[in-house]
Amino acid sequence: MRKRRAAQDVSQAVATQNILSRCFSGSPASKITSIVIAGLLISLLTLSSVSAVLNGTMIPESDSVVGSDMPCFASGCHASTGGTFNTNGAVTLSGLPDQFTAGETYDLQLSVEGGPGQAIGVQVAAVYDDNTQAGTLTAVTGGLTTVNYSGVTALTHQSPLNSRTVDFQWTAPTEPAGPVTFRFAMNSANGNNANTGDSIYFDTITVQPQQQVEMEIVDRLYVPLFGNGTSGNIRFQTTLSLANTESDALVWIEFRGRDGGELMVDLGDLGTNTLFSVPLASGQGLTLQSNGEGELQLGYVIVHVAREVGSDDQAGVGGTAIFTRSQADSGVVLYEAGVPLIHPETDMTVILDSLEVKDTGLALVNVPSESDTPGAAANVTITVWDSDFQNMIAAPAQVTLADGEAIGQFVWEIFSDAGAAQEVVDQLQETEGIVTIASDQPLAAVTLRQNDDGAIDFPAEVPTLTTFPVISGRADADQQ
Repeated sequence: MRKRRAAQDVSQAVATQNILSRCFSGSPASKITSIVIAGLLISLLTLSSVSAVLNGTMIPESDSVVGSDMPCFASGCHASTGGTFNTNGAVTLSGLPDQFTAGETYDLQLSVEGGPGQAIGVQVAAVYDDNTQAGTLTAVTGGLTTVNYSGVTALTHQSPLNSRTVDFQWTAPTEPAGPVTFRFAMNSANGNNANTGDSIYFDTITVQPQQQVEMEIVDRLYVPLFGNGTSGNIRFQTTLSLANTESDALVWIEFRGRDGGELMVDLGDLGTNTLFSVPLASGQGLTLQSNGEGELQLGYVIVHVAREVGSDDQAGVGGTAIFTRSQADSGVVLYEAGVPLIHPETDMTVILDSLEVKDTGLALVNVPSESDTPGAAANVTITVWDSDFQNMIAAPAQVTLADGEAIGQFVWEIFSDAGAAQEVVDQLQETEGIVTIASDQPLAAVTLRQNDDGAIDFPAEVPTLTTFPVISGRADADQQ
């Protein structure tokens, strides 16, 4: 009876206005810098028309960050008496990666040091080498607007800003045409309602698109047993620890249920999915853990290793799966057991120990087809021998697993489900021996020994779980 209760425990576990021709306002909202009329620049040293700035069509192109190395510093703009350009200060753009990913959105910030700083103006555009639009700019800081100039949409201020920092987002183009250059300028103005005494700072940064590398699957590793969630006061979690000893790789981690279907798993920051893509650089390690929440999920894991096409490195990624059982109410960890990620085999041997309150569990996976066409069922023969490997303790159990199907049971449960007599099942719950496994299809296998008196609850009794090796090959190969 104690065995059966313990068996139940482990079976459950087992995303039209022309700014660019607009000068920066160096004063409150009423201050405008210059207007070009019939090609003649007229300096406005006092107040100007707000509508002229917002319309912007009369501002010379040299005052725009597009195509100009001195934006808003033309004669009649902030180059008037006392103005400075890139002197005693700087404008900085932060948040850009060395290489950008197509379609990804980045949080960016412009900041300016130097100048009076009583009022702040800004222009920023993202363009290709030919000054055409590259991606999309979105305002975060209030008081910004987007305006179009010669087909390029950029960000500028609607009225003078009161902060030396400006936040915005850039969404990279989905199909980059080449490197992207950010052209940006800020005006640190004195707020005197004129275009005198202001300081313009300008700079550029160029970022490269991420290299598109063709990848191919070079290896597949398996975790035959995965458990996550709670059952009563028992919480199960599975941790995957991976390391890469060869060239940079892309790892796909796939979760499947015991029926071979998709298994949705929550991996924290990576979100909830059945398939996760994780880059693993050369020499890098990675640890991922399921959250242990929700109804108990049982299944297995496939780790697909992809490398650049033509790479000489095939293997090189390995790791461990760690099974953790804890108390759901207190969080006290009762045990952890780690098993290596494995490759499938057709002939295997494991150790059986079911004496006293111990039991040996076996998880088997018929490795799923790599194509859309279902693979063959696996016909599996499981034989139990005594420790001397002289006598069969029971007639072999025949198990059939469909493509992608998995089981996780105690050895005696496997024989019980296969129709063994009750006395044989009872004997298998109180014995030591050798178990051989023969299959006509590759299987992923893991075996664990549980030590748990199901009649005594924690803390009076603390259950343990131990990994038993799955040994390649079997000594009775010539007998079957």
